Amino acid sequence: FFHAVRGDDNIYRALFCIPFNMDHPAGIVVKAWDEAGNIGVGGLAFRIFPRRKVQDKINITDRFLQRKMPGFASRYPDLAGPSLIDIFLKVNKDLRRKNNQFLLGLSFQSAPEILWHGAFRRFPGARKAGFADERHYFYKGREIDQAFHMGVDIASVMHAPVTASNSGKVVFCADNGIYGNTVVIDHGLGLMSLYAHLNQMSVTKGQVVKKGQVIGTTDSTGLAGGDHLHFGMMLSGNFINPVEWWDGRWIRDHITSNLSLKQDR
Repeated sequence: FFHAVRGDDNIYRALFCIPFNMDHPAGIVVKAWDEAGNIGVGGLAFRIFPRRKVQDKINITDRFLQRKMPGFASRYPDLAGPSLIDIFLKVNKDLRRKNNQFLLGLSFQSAPEILWHGAFRRFPGARKAGFADERHYFYKGREIDQAFHMGVDIASVMHAPVTASNSGKVVFCADNGIYGNTVVIDHGLGLMSLYAHLNQMSVTKGQVVKKGQVIGTTDSTGLAGGDHLHFGMMLSGNFINPVEWWDGRWIRDHITSNLSLKQDR
């Protein structure tokens, strides 16, 4: 369910998405209620392109476990286990689920108006992992777990400055489990951007930021194996593909033109 917001021009607008793991939705409908409680329903024409599915093999080493798991066990006593690999499995599954639920819940606190303008800026660096990659975790040659990667990993130099991909308001700025030090920026109408595994965070909750403003530096906090930025985007309770939002033409053709908005690319 994606809530529409009425603008000053009395036009209702909503951003909506198809969940990444829904290849064949039954349909997309628009529902409207008037003050008398009458309901109107209309269908939308849509076309969904097949998602390119990527599988990654992640090897978990004893060195990684020894470096990361004691800290998680100390901060989250309920994740303690008889071995480091047991702690990892709880972190990777239970804590990941809890952290994701918290992040997605933030997107329901979004501003009712659009705060962003134009294409979102991509963090410079080499892409190391993509959105919705299916990760298979192996330990000593045996597969032990699976998880979807809900963002894009980009590696640059150590402690590289991270800037806001677009204008908005900081709604979260703190540690968030597997994501480590995390900044979340609200861009309005349910759209938010996520910056994870940071070292320093140079913004505070409630602060208004501009596109290109430095908000922190990269690191390997949380469950990260090395220094990089995990960049994600969320829309009204769903993780969405960030790559599309880096493309000014895609935004114009799929977003601003359909919302009757005029923005520069």
